[in-house]
Amino acid sequence: MKHISLFLGVGAINSLLANCMNAFGYPISQTICGLVSILGLRIVWMSFLYPLRPSINMLYFCYTVSWCLQLLLLTGAFCIVFRKYKTGKLHAI
Repeated sequence: MKHISLFLGVGAINSLLANCMNAFGYPISQTICGLVSILGLRIVWMSFLYPLRPSINMLYFCYTVSWCLQLLLLTGAFCIVFRKYKTGKLHAI
């Protein structure tokens, strides 16, 4: 349980970045980041890593790793969109 509670801040930042991407008019980027990080990683995790050490802690750790991956992907997407906004290639909000 401590694995999940330690990363609630990561979940909050994920929500903030996802809402910023929606405000800039790029909702599909947050969807792709979510599919890759949450769905994709969790399927791979449960198929290959969980059987190596089947425990509840390994299951909880899957959530924190997928949230951190989503944070990295959303941060990268946000930086790209924000750079477009700063250079004037993207209209104002």
